[in-house]
Amino acid sequence: MMRNYPFWVRGLCLTLLAGLSAVAAHAQTFPTKDIPGSRDHPLAGRYEGSFIIYHKARDYDEMRLPTQAMRNSRVLTEENSIEVKGRAVRQRYRGPVARSSLEVVRNYEQRLKDQGFEIAFSCRARECGGSDLWFAVMDAHKGSNLPSNWDSQVYSIARKQEGNGGLTVVALLAIESNNEVQTLVDVLESKPMEGDKIRVLDAGALKSALDGQGRAALYGITFEFNKAEIRPESRPQIDQIVAYLKANPQVGIVVAGHTDAKGGFDYNVDLSRRRAQSVVQALTASGIGANRLTPFGAGMASPVATNETEAGQAQNRRVEIVKR
Repeated sequence: MMRNYPFWVRGLCLTLLAGLSAVAAHAQTFPTKDIPGSRDHPLAGRYEGSFIIYHKARDYDEMRLPTQAMRNSRVLTEENSIEVKGRAVRQRYRGPVARSSLEVVRNYEQRLKDQGFEIAFSCRARECGGSDLWFAVMDAHKGSNLPSNWDSQVYSIARKQEGNGGLTVVALLAIESNNEVQTLVDVLESKPMEGDKIRVLDAGALKSALDGQGRAALYGITFEFNKAEIRPESRPQIDQIVAYLKANPQVGIVVAGHTDAKGGFDYNVDLSRRRAQSVVQALTASGIGANRLTPFGAGMASPVATNETEAGQAQNRRVEIVKR
């Protein structure tokens, strides 16, 4: 029995038992596979012996990440960070064990350099600004919960200008915790947001827009190319306008047609007027009084986006209803 041994021997045994228990507990909690639905980003890859425990991919986001040490501020600005608008992937890896955060980040940096990236900024421990940099990175996209052992942190951000004018950014923040490294990997790839995704506004949304702004832009009404014929798939949006007008019999509206800037000015005014008239005819055929409806052709005169890109042109081609 241990009580028959000297005090120092008993103390040593208890210390060893505690250490073995901690090792066993860590072995039980350390992951042996990635979380479902996750995979390495092909640009970043992974350090051998690590596993994905957090994965979040967004087809479009707007994120800022530090490009210099953060001191006495956690606010990311034009001066201390870079913003990328486009596809964003954030992953958190656990492991490897018995390595340093510096070694992990340097390996990632070498991989990125081999792919044509340049390291825009790199720092370690207090050079990074301590907790301020950690919080700035965490706040850029919440939920990843990297340990806060700031004295062991190593941060690096790399960038690559793509041939199509796009920008790709990879940011790494590694922390040592319980004899393992945990690494946050952000991969940001610039690309325009996909517009024209809100297809149908229901009667309630129409009322909110008209009461609040006096107008509602509709992308759920489409026409045959260079014609005023309404496509059949526009029926759900027509039905919601009818529902709104029947629920609000005191309201009259202007139906305004809008085009992009392709073609001549007079041609687009005429096309947009004829399209607005087609919508009015569809509404009257559904029981709405013609005296409540005014067709109007704005042509290209009121864009909501640039006509220099296809995405902008798609936003400009629309029908609006305006409360009169």
